[in-house]
Parts: sequence; structure tokens; C-alpha cells
Amino acid sequence: MAVAADVLSRPPLGRYPRVEARGEFVFRFVIPLELCSPENRHSHGLAWLHAARKNDLYKVMFDQHPRIRTAPLQGRPFLRQIRFSCREPDLPSDGFKTPIDFLCVPRPAKRPGGRSKRGLGFIVDDAPKYIERAPAWWERAPMGKGFALLEIWSGE
Repeated sequence: MAVAADVLSRPPLGRYPRVEARGEFVFRFVIPLELCSPENRHSHGLAWLHAARKNDLYKVMFDQHPRIRTAPLQGRPFLRQIRFSCREPDLPSDGFKTPIDFLCVPRPAKRPGGRSKRGLGFIVDDAPKYIERAPAWWERAPMGKGFALLEIWSGE
């Protein structure tokens, strides 16, 4: 978090405007870049490899918030996504799809043998009618010290 505080204390680079938070702070996830990579890096390939990455991502998020909420946040929570890396990504927002999916309420399998949906219970769903999602942005970080932040705020 020291890297994030230092980078955010300086003026932005100008390509991506910083978005002010809305509402009260709820929680912040710090995610390793390799688990929050842009979707075009893993949209093709072996399903088992992607499943392993998702399992690792869920574990990192669960380790930071080790209980599943019994009720989602009321209203329309506000999400901020910030990528800190030494190289500017093609699209700064597309690496947050899976982490945001894990913020949803968990759901059991619809039929026997089906897949259940893992979630931490912060939001009902990631559809725009349930959340407000700020445009993601990129901030330069020193080489080897990159990470992603996913912040949850109460919204207005």
C-alpha cells in the first residue's frame, strides 16, 4: 500500500483520469498482477489453466476477506479499479472481470453436477443496475512492484 500511496500522491500521467471515490470506504483488495491480467492474455488456451488462475485469485481475495458476507451491500455500491505496473496495458479495465465476479453473492449449482458460483457476497450482481463501476485506470509503478487494487465503496 505504500507504493499506491506514493504513486497516488503525485499528479496523474494524464491519459487516464483518476476517479474520486463515492460514499464510504468498505473494503480494498490488493491483487497480484499475474492474477489480474488483461483478458486477452488468457482468453485462448487450456481451460484447466484458466481454472487454476481463477482458483488462485479467489484464494488471494478470500485470504484478505476470510468470510463470506451474509448480506450484500445496500443501494448501488461503487467500485474503483486501479492497475499499478511498469508498463501501460492495452485496456486498463479488462483485467478486473474475474475479481469483480468474485465480489458477487455465491450461488449454488442450478442442477446436480452443475457448477456453483463462488463469491464473497459484497454485491448482488455485477450488472450496472446493481453497481456503479468507475472506469479503470493505470498508474506507473516501479518494475517488479506492480499490483492491482479493487476498491469497494458504499456509493451515493
